[in-house]
Amino acid sequence: MHDLKKQQREKNKYFFKNIDDSRASSEMALKKDRAALQSLCSGQQKNERRNEKRN
Repeated sequence: MHDLKKQQREKNKYFFKNIDDSRASSEMALKKDRAALQSLCSGQQKNERRNEKRN
């Protein structure tokens, strides 16, 4: 039971992080800020690699 709650908290954390990143990327696209958008995407890729290594 404890593991299920922990998994749910992790999923919620990633869900809200993705929502925030989506909003940020939309704002960057509207402002045509390619450098910031590229930086955001690179950061997401690095985080994904770290998460894959953990599992």
